[in-house]
This record gives sequence, structure tokens and C-alpha cells, in this order.
Amino acid sequence: MIKADFRLFLAMRIKILRERSGLSQEELAEKIGYSWRSISNIERGKCIPDFICLVKISYFFHVSLDSFIPPIVPSFFKISERRQNIENQFINLLREYDDWILVCIGRIFKEQMETLEKCGLIHKRKLEISCEMSNIRNDE
Repeated sequence: MIKADFRLFLAMRIKILRERSGLSQEELAEKIGYSWRSISNIERGKCIPDFICLVKISYFFHVSLDSFIPPIVPSFFKISERRQNIENQFINLLREYDDWILVCIGRIFKEQMETLEKCGLIHKRKLEISCEMSNIRNDE
């Protein structure tokens, strides 16, 4: 499966979940803390949602993250049982500590990106774009 196929599978899956619940793109975006343009771009297959967005969508619709993986995937894309257990534990922690963990993950991500920028491994504009795309909240 190529990246475009995966992107379209995600687009259809998220759109179906949203439409079955009777929500507009704007309503879903508001409920998970993203812009309606992000949801629109995801549903049109223009972009692949980041991990946090997928976690929020899976939590909101009460579906597992593996429901976003196409049924036929190349062998390198399959997840081991051990990794699946670890991911499930991580998702359960996110559900328990939702906002607090997302803020912590956002801060860690931002610190790591700033370190890469200081070392000259990433351009400052790319850092700004990455932070915007990840919808990192800065509660400082």
C-alpha cells in the first residue's frame, strides 16, 4: 500500500465516523480541539493526521487506533502484539489524564524541536510549522 492509499483510507474512515455521528466538520473540529480546515484536509485526503489527532478522534468515537489501519497492509506495517499492548496502555493513560498528558507531550515536542533548531538540524520556519500542525498548546 502506498502513502496516498493510506491517506485516502484514513480520510474515508474519519469521514464515515463523523457522518454516522451526525456531526459537521466544524463540530468535530471543535470537540477535538482542531480547526475545521484540518478536518476538511484530512477528510479530502490532502494530509495525514498526526498521532495526537488520531488519538483524539479514536477516543471521541470510542474506536481503537488500529481501526485507522487498512485491513491489507504490507508486512513492515503490521504491529507486533507487544507493541499493540504498549500502544493500548498508552491510549488508556491518555484517556485517564487527557489534557495534562497532551500538554506534557506538547511541551516535550516543542523542547525537542527547539533543541534541533539550536543545533542547526532544523530550520526555524520548519519548527514553527511543525508546532502549528501539531496544535501544541502552551499553557505557560
